[in-house]
Amino acid sequence: MENFLATGYKDQYESIVESITTITDEQSMLSHFENCNSPYWILGHILVARLNLLVMLGEPSIYPAEIFQQFIPGSTPGTNNSNTISFSQMASDFKIIHPRFLDILTDKETDLETTIEGKSVFGHLLEYLAHEAFHAGQLDILVTATK
Repeated sequence: MENFLATGYKDQYESIVESITTITDEQSMLSHFENCNSPYWILGHILVARLNLLVMLGEPSIYPAEIFQQFIPGSTPGTNNSNTISFSQMASDFKIIHPRFLDILTDKETDLETTIEGKSVFGHLLEYLAHEAFHAGQLDILVTATK
């Protein structure tokens, strides 16, 4: 199963990186469609989800809780406070954590059956993968529609 998860997350990573490569910090804050998240929020949400999984698996967090709060469902990221992080920084951090994320997924020592918050680690990883696919699709649509 580890290979299935690693392959899924690797494919999502490539899709997300392809989508975000051409987006500037300024462009990332724009939402071109009614009731649609901005690329800034989508990338932050995806990154925070991956970081949350890493924390579940025992890795230290690279962001304080205030950053995480900006990207939970229903949140609106602030643009003028000390806890704001730029789109380009998030893109860089996403690329930096990806190899460690894949290492953990393919490590034979990672116990995918451990239960955290009433669900197996495998269950969390699978749920997050499906959720990430949804948001990666949003990014792709936004980038394609605004070219």
